[in-house]
Amino acid sequence: MKNLIILFFSFFVSLFSYAQKDSASLVKEIQEFRENLNKEYKDSTESPLSKEEREAFKQINFFPVNPAMCCSRKVCKNTKMKKFLLCLHQEK
Repeated sequence: MKNLIILFFSFFVSLFSYAQKDSASLVKEIQEFRENLNKEYKDSTESPLSKEEREAFKQINFFPVNPAMCCSRKVCKNTKMKKFLLCLHQEK
């Protein structure tokens, strides 16, 4: 039992230390993305906002960056899946 606890603890310590190695660059990347998004919203050629909304716009209120909540996964297209029709309707 003691060995199992030590193994379990060492797994989480290694997982935590791996996540911390790249957290500074991850935070920087997220902050740059947020700054660019705010610039796009202020720019009349790229903004989805109306003129009045752009004039009142200051910034998007984001949640604080938390590297522990970030994950990275590869997305692959499933070529074996059968196509189906998705019907959307409003309830009355």
